[in-house]
Amino acid sequence: MATFTLYFCGTDCWPDEGIENRASSGGSDPAIYGPDAGYIPVKLHHAQTATQDQLKAVIPGPGGPWHAYWSRLWVPSTINTTGGGFRDKLSGESMWDLAGHAAAKVVGIPSMGRGKKRVGDLQLNQLANQVRTALGAEVNPADNDKPPSHDCYQFSADMIELLLAARRSGYGGRGKITAINAIGHSRGGVAAIMVAHELKYLFPGVGVNIFAIDPVPGTGKLSKEMVTLASNVKNYVGVYAVDETSSGFNGVVPRPIHNGKEIDPLMRTQSPSQRITIPNYHLIFSPGRHGTVAGNRTSDGNANPSKNDNEIAAVGALVGRLASACLRAWGTDVPLLQFQRNDLAWHKRTMTDAAAKYRAMRKYTYVPRDKLHWYERGITSSDGNSPNDWEYLEDSIGNEPLVTRETWSPLYSRPAPGKVRWQAIQEIDDFVFTIGRWNGDRS
Repeated sequence: MATFTLYFCGTDCWPDEGIENRASSGGSDPAIYGPDAGYIPVKLHHAQTATQDQLKAVIPGPGGPWHAYWSRLWVPSTINTTGGGFRDKLSGESMWDLAGHAAAKVVGIPSMGRGKKRVGDLQLNQLANQVRTALGAEVNPADNDKPPSHDCYQFSADMIELLLAARRSGYGGRGKITAINAIGHSRGGVAAIMVAHELKYLFPGVGVNIFAIDPVPGTGKLSKEMVTLASNVKNYVGVYAVDETSSGFNGVVPRPIHNGKEIDPLMRTQSPSQRITIPNYHLIFSPGRHGTVAGNRTSDGNANPSKNDNEIAAVGALVGRLASACLRAWGTDVPLLQFQRNDLAWHKRTMTDAAAKYRAMRKYTYVPRDKLHWYERGITSSDGNSPNDWEYLEDSIGNEPLVTRETWSPLYSRPAPGKVRWQAIQEIDDFVFTIGRWNGDRS
């Protein structure tokens, strides 16, 4: 019995983000992260009690980190490397490579990538039991068993040979993988959603749990795997920054499967009373900008340590504590992050007391589609790529204290909120920050 945990970094975030100073290579100074949270995915990866090759892997982010690591990925690069990290920072083309790399890490051996033709049924039937026994991985040749956005089948002939070689060498001492957890920030949060689709075909029947910190796809083209939860996802917790309103940072709210059907969580209801709560699917909004919810403690959410602020740091502390509690509940051997400053009640109270500081983060470069949505957050559950496919976080949440409209528009009434009920991070019950489960969740 073994749980494998994947930690995905965001754009321009290195696998040692918040630990080593990467400012000279396009990364950040660790001083912008507080002792409570650090850069959450990396801090938790380093805190996990496991060996690097057995039960966990940290995945570099798109942009500069990908450009430095692409030759070491466990899948061949599928993109043109001309232009390096800057090009990838803008487009996020490497996200498929990074999700594939993560899936290969769970299998435990490098992949040569997908093939255009599937391997013959007879050969696969002879190999499948051996591979499944040794690695806990499934080799499925069915024509329709491939992620819907791909042109290639899951395993090429080269991949089969690697699986066989691993079997012959006696690989598999770590035990069969029985659960897979994924936590990611920014494009890393979207990669965590994407990798579940990859793992559905590698490990059918093995549950995947996702903790997504402000998942954003960036400016690249959306695909179905970015905005839907695969059927193997057992838990999804998404934390979204309500004060991030800049262009290119629209968030993804993935469509879950509920009562056997895929539903759009942003679909308008007729009234707030018609909102639903889905077990094991939690949409959380938090004050702060895109980096704030991942541990950045500066007053403007940027990279200058001279602007560190303890009240801003309260956001990352709460998100980090919640992330560690959820991972622990899902089987990852990671310590529960402790607060360095006061207690849980203080951090929750700060969300209200410092509301003006958080709201001030919104007022920078952004042009809304209409005046009614000035300084508000774009989100989507659609794999379309037109402006009409985007919604606003504040509309989906409804009339809550942290998301009221600007005072210049006091007469405007929001439309009915989205179908799935949202929760403010400071309103989550205290026990959830310790046990990582909500009342009503299924084990």
